[in-house]
Formats: sequence, C-alpha cells, structure tokens
Amino acid sequence: MFLMVILLMLAANNSYSNREQLEEAVNDTERAIRFGMDESALRNVIIRLHFFHDEEPVEYALEYGPSDNFVLPLSLIEEQELEDEKELRKSASKKFNKDFNKIQEFQDSNKKLPNNIKLIGVGSKLTKRLITEFHSSVYLFPTGEKDSSILIFASDEEIAELTLEGFTDDYEVKYHKLKPDLPEDEIEEKQQEKALELFEEWIK
Repeated sequence: MFLMVILLMLAANNSYSNREQLEEAVNDTERAIRFGMDESALRNVIIRLHFFHDEEPVEYALEYGPSDNFVLPLSLIEEQELEDEKELRKSASKKFNKDFNKIQEFQDSNKKLPNNIKLIGVGSKLTKRLITEFHSSVYLFPTGEKDSSILIFASDEEIAELTLEGFTDDYEVKYHKLKPDLPEDEIEEKQQEKALELFEEWIK
C-alpha cells in the first residue's frame, strides 16, 4: 500500500511538472510576441518570431527585418508538396533569412523550449498550412497587425494550442489531454495527428 502511494505521488508530480513546462513554453512565447509587437512599432519595421524546428529542443528568436512595406516572397507563402519543391523552398528561405537580424534586447542567444516540450507546428492564415519542420515564423507589423496564427506545443500527456488574432490583442490558450498510457513509440504519431486536427479546425 505504501509503495502504491509513493508511485501515485511520483506520477502526479511528473504530470504536474510537464504541465508547468507546457505553460512556461506557451507563456514565454506569448511574452515574446507582445515584446515583438512593441519593438515593431518603435522601429517601424517588420519583426518575426522565428522558430528553428531542426534544433533539439526547438529554439526561437525575435528578429527585425526590412521596412513595413516589405512583401513576403511568394515562394514562402505557396503550399509546396513535392520533395524538390521543398528543397527549393528551403533554399529561398535561407536567402530570405539574411534580411532579418536578431533583436539583442530580447535575448543574446536563441531561447530554447523546456526539454520535455515540443513545438509540433506553427500555422497561419497567410500560408494556410501547418509547418512542422525546418523553420517557421509569426510576422508582426508596425501597424499593430500580426499573422493570424496557431502554435501547437506538446508534452507526452497533453497538447497546448496558442492562437493569435491578426487585428486584435487577443490570445487564446487551450489544453487537450492525449490518451493516457500511450506506448512510447505511438506518442509522437498521436501528437502529430492531434496537431493537424486542431489546425484544420482552426483554419476553417
């Protein structure tokens, strides 16, 4: 009986710790966006919250770019399906990234998500797709506008969706429990499935 109580306490503490880390990831991201909005207005330039999906854990940075009349290249907006098109998009993205510079006032080096938390994907009504690899960004504009976006984070037990409205200061966070006791080799697949379901529901 005593051992069962100890095991239950350990499981509860672990779950609570994962929820805390999930909340930390969401709250830090929201703070970064609010900071970026202020900087965009002050500098009168486009600013982006830039995620690096190819890092483990995922890293992100606030970066300032060209003037407010800058237009995003079509190659970064169009949906790409074929592998060779993906490579072309990556190449275009690398060139495009040279137009942006890190905001040192936010943080000298890239910020990292907590170790147990993943960024499953970032979607926007501009790209109309959920980006789950390479790089993704949320763009902020001096006018006070930002991308209407959804950012989907996950722990092994839970999914968190952070949604942003383009013309308002509204941020909404929702948490969704994954099926309990999933085998370890199925967790990532279920996270991806849930993330895509949430994105498709949001984009309608």
